[in-house]
Amino acid sequence: MEEQTNLFADPVPVLKWEELFNTVQQQGGVLKQYGASTSPIGKDLQSPNFQDGVKGWKLSSSGSAQFNEGIETDHIDIPDTTTANSFHVDTTGNAWWGATTLASAVAYIKNDGKFFIGDGTSSIDWDVTTADTLTVKGTINATAGYVGASTAIIYESTGLNVGTTGHIRGGQTDFATGTGFFLGYTSGAYKFSVGNPSGEYITWDGSGLTINGVQKIVRSFTAGEGITVTVPVPVFIGTAEFDTLIDTGAGAGAKDNIGENVNREKEAQSFQFSASTTINYLKLQLAKFGSPTDNLIISIQTDDSNKPSGTILASATIAGSSLGAMAEVSMALSSSITLSASTKYWIVASRSGALNGSNYYEWGGNNSGSTYADGVAFTYNVGSWVAAAAIYDFQAKIGILTANTKVYVSDANNATRDTFIGFVQSTVLMDASTSVVLVGIVSGFTGLTPNSTYYVQNTIGTIGTTPGSTSIPVGVAISTTEILIDRT
Repeated sequence: MEEQTNLFADPVPVLKWEELFNTVQQQGGVLKQYGASTSPIGKDLQSPNFQDGVKGWKLSSSGSAQFNEGIETDHIDIPDTTTANSFHVDTTGNAWWGATTLASAVAYIKNDGKFFIGDGTSSIDWDVTTADTLTVKGTINATAGYVGASTAIIYESTGLNVGTTGHIRGGQTDFATGTGFFLGYTSGAYKFSVGNPSGEYITWDGSGLTINGVQKIVRSFTAGEGITVTVPVPVFIGTAEFDTLIDTGAGAGAKDNIGENVNREKEAQSFQFSASTTINYLKLQLAKFGSPTDNLIISIQTDDSNKPSGTILASATIAGSSLGAMAEVSMALSSSITLSASTKYWIVASRSGALNGSNYYEWGGNNSGSTYADGVAFTYNVGSWVAAAAIYDFQAKIGILTANTKVYVSDANNATRDTFIGFVQSTVLMDASTSVVLVGIVSGFTGLTPNSTYYVQNTIGTIGTTPGSTSIPVGVAISTTEILIDRT
């Protein structure tokens, strides 16, 4: 066997790499010089003291390496210092990745213990210099885990579970102990408390709910008028408001028939607006003759050469049995419609059943001269629309009905104000927001008689122990300054 030379024994020979390759090659070693006619390393290189997993080092020809002692270097850059998506460790021990500089990194671990992972939108940030604070930016999706002991507040996929030892509290140190709130398990039951046990509070002790203090339901409304308050003022919600945009002013001094015979099969009134306008409501002077059992149909139609076209934009149906003597009848259209400016439209009245000379409908109007310059009355006579013979204009009010959720001061002596929903406790200007106590105890009165029932009075905005013209009870006095609203 040829003698082998240990090139790595102490002292280590000082050789140039070319001499090392040549020497090993000459002695039959496996280290070969690279070049056009040579082959790479064919076997492993290892230190003389190498013991697998214990000490020394080994470079395997398969591409693996093992170093059992520390490696020293002043920095690491993978793959290099210029690639954006890269990993780095600098000379001071800071490590980062995702950028070429520490300041721009999407994640880092610093040599002072700080770390950051994130993209600007969602992140986790631990800063030991800021009161050991962990900052999480973005959504935390915790489906398991716990806060405190493992049996205290438990994270579950559907929420938090305080178990039988945990609780959530603020101010209060235990159930109904101190001012604040408590929610959790204590003394053998799940309990809840909020408030001040020596003042006003709500508690659930595991079997019963207790509410102590002034209890009331309050809702915000818009004041329909200015309300001046020295003591709480009774109020009501106003009714819907009709804004009349056109009034033909015809009155009901005369009338024409609807559905009586072929000479008076239908009636119509034209109208137009100077600007584009939305309408949803009509008021007409109507009556029935005899006892019609069908319906009266009121429709808005487009114009066709100065007569109704038959094209219906919206309509209203009135049961014949609901009509009586001539009176103004209000009706909502089947839908709101927007009408074009300076364009003629028609209100058309017809019946749903057959013509009947003994049972028909009537539309009031004016027979003494035109009262509306932008329209005219027409009659459907033997299959054709013609000017009405006896009527210049049919009475019609055309407009928009808007819901009214504003509050106004109650008055027992006024049919438009004789209702009550609650009390306003502070002065408010017209169209400003105000709080109304709807249910519960209202304070701020003076000189009340305890146990007495109070009513809205004939003097607007006042209450007393005797009913006004309309009996409108508001509640029972429970002290000289408080009323419990009673809706029984």
